[in-house]
Amino acid sequence: MKKKILFISALFTFLAFAASDSPKFTIHIMGDSTVCNYDASKYPQTGWGQIIASFLGNANISINNAAIGGRSSKNFYTGGRWALLRPSITAGDYVLIQFGHNDRTYTNADRYADSATFKYYLKLYADTIRYLGATPVFVSPMVMNAWNTSGMRNVFTESGNNYRGWMYQVAQQMDVPFSDLNMKSWNLYKSLGQTYITSFIYHAYSSGDYPNWPDGSADGTHFQENGSVENTRMVVQGIQEAATASYLSDATKAKAAILANVFSPRYQLTVKANIATKGLITRSADFPAGAPVTLRVIPGSGETFQYWADENCNNVSTAKIYYGFKAPGRVTTYTAMFAGGSACVVSGTPTSSASIAISSATVVSSSSAVAVSSSSSATTVTIRSMIDAASPDSGDGSTDTNHVGYTGEGFFNISNSDTSKAYFQLHSDAATTGAVMAIRYSNGSAEDRPMTFVLDGFTYTVSFPATGSWDLWDTVYVSDVWLDAIDFQMRLESTTANGGPNIDWIGFDISGVTRMNGVSIALREANVITTLQMDLNHGVVFSSEEGTFSFQIFDALGHLVYQEQHFLSNGSQALQFKASVLSSGTYFVNATFKGKSLQRSVWKYQGRK
Repeated sequence: MKKKILFISALFTFLAFAASDSPKFTIHIMGDSTVCNYDASKYPQTGWGQIIASFLGNANISINNAAIGGRSSKNFYTGGRWALLRPSITAGDYVLIQFGHNDRTYTNADRYADSATFKYYLKLYADTIRYLGATPVFVSPMVMNAWNTSGMRNVFTESGNNYRGWMYQVAQQMDVPFSDLNMKSWNLYKSLGQTYITSFIYHAYSSGDYPNWPDGSADGTHFQENGSVENTRMVVQGIQEAATASYLSDATKAKAAILANVFSPRYQLTVKANIATKGLITRSADFPAGAPVTLRVIPGSGETFQYWADENCNNVSTAKIYYGFKAPGRVTTYTAMFAGGSACVVSGTPTSSASIAISSATVVSSSSAVAVSSSSSATTVTIRSMIDAASPDSGDGSTDTNHVGYTGEGFFNISNSDTSKAYFQLHSDAATTGAVMAIRYSNGSAEDRPMTFVLDGFTYTVSFPATGSWDLWDTVYVSDVWLDAIDFQMRLESTTANGGPNIDWIGFDISGVTRMNGVSIALREANVITTLQMDLNHGVVFSSEEGTFSFQIFDALGHLVYQEQHFLSNGSQALQFKASVLSSGTYFVNATFKGKSLQRSVWKYQGRK
C-alpha cells in the first residue's frame, strides 16, 4: 500500500510540474447530437461538448466543438465533416472522439457502421491525428434511457452493438487514451433510477417546465443541461484516470496527464431538503467554479415546496426548477425548503450577498405556434415550425392556386406518377427522437394516396385518405420523427400511379425547423433576378435588371404583416428591411419581380440585431 501511495504522490508531483509549464493547445471534439452545441432557443437541451469549457482551469486552452447531430464514425468522414475539421488540428492539440449512437442505426446506410467499419474509422482518425502531431482520445458513448424487466439496458454493449467494447479494443491496439463514459454513465444512471434520470438528466420535460419547450419533451437519447454536466464530469474523470491506464505507453500516459491537468478542481455542492421528502431533488455532486447548476424539486404527495435556500439561508428562488446560475467554486449547500419542515441551518461562512450574487440566465422563449387539428382524427398538436410546401427546392409537379382553402402562396400538386418526388432543404435547431410532423393536404380522389417522407435519413410511410373534395383540407400526423440539429434534406415520394395529394404545408411540434437560410432562392422564371439572398435581420442583396421588386411577410397563420415595394435599376441591389415591427417568430417571405413570383421561404426572425 505504501508503494502505491508513493506512486500516486509522484504522479501529482508530475502534474503540478506540468501545470507550471502553462500549456497552450486546442481540444477538438468529434461526435454527434449528444455532444454538439445548441442554440439558446433550445435551452436546456445541450451536449457535453457545450459544457466542457466550464471545466477548464487553464485560460490557454480553447475548445473547438466540431460535433454535429446525425453523425456516426462513418458519415462524419463521408459527409465531409472530417475534411472541415482536419486543417484546424495542429501539433500539441487533443481530439476527443465519441461515436456510437448513430452507428447502430442499421436502417440508415449512410450512418450505419458495423464492427469492422466502426474500427476502421476510429483507426483512420487516430492515425491522422497523430500524423498531425496531436493526441486522439476515445470517449465511449453514454447510455440511453432504455430499460427492461432486468433494469437499465446498456445498448452499446449488447450483442451486435458493442460499440463500447469495439472502441476499447482499438484504444488498446493503438495506444489511445480511453474515457469510458459508457460504463460510468450506466453505473451512475441505473443507480439513480429511471424516474430520476428521466426528469433530471435526459431531454425530457413536462409541459411548462421550460419556456422553450412549452409542450414538454420525451427524449431518452439527448440531454438537458444538468445531464450534460453529469456527462462532462464523467468524461473528465475518465481522462484523468487515463493518465495511469496500464495498457498505455509511458509517452501516451504523459500526454494524457498533460490533458488531465488542465481541468479545474471541483467542489462539493450538497443539495438537501428540510424534510424527509417522498419526492425527488437534484443529487449532490462536485462542480468546478463557473459550471452551470440546475436545482430541481419534485415534491411528494402532500408536500408543499416553498423556496430554495443557499448556504446562508437566503431565499434564492421559489421556482421548483432553479437554473441559470453558476457553481461558486467552493464547498456549498442548497436546501429545498418545504412547509412544515425544520428551520434552515446556515452551513457556510456568512458572506455578503454581493460576493455570492447569482445572475439569471437569459432564456429565449419559443416562437409563435399554431394549433392544428385533423378533422378525421380530432387530434390536436401545437405546431411550432411550418414549412410552406407550395414551392419545393425541386420536384415533379407544379405550384397551384386553383382550389380554395390553402394557406400562404399556394399548394404543391405532385405529378401523378409512382416515381414523383419533391425536395426541401431544411435545418433543425434541436435534436429529438420524438417529434410530431403534421402535413396539411387535400385529396379529392376516392382512393388513399400514400407517400413516403424521408427526413434526416429516416423513412416514414404516410397515408393520405380522401378528403371528399380538392377544396377540402385535412391534416395527418406522423409521430416519433427523428430530427438532428443539422441541415438535412426532406424528400417526398409518391408510391402509386396516382401520385400524392395536394400538399399545403408541413409542420413540426418543435420550434427551429426552417427552410435553409442564406441560400440562393431559385426562380420560376429565368433571367429575372440572378441571385437573391434574404435575411430578415439584414435585408436582401441581389442582381437584377430594371423592374419593380416587392416582398411580403406573412405570419405562421398566413396573415400579411408587412410589405414593401421598390423600383430597381440595373446591377447589384441592396435593400434593408424595416422589420422592427415584427416580433420574434417564424414567418413566410414572398418576393416578386416584375410581377413574376419567386419561390417563397420560411424564416426564423429573432428581432433586429
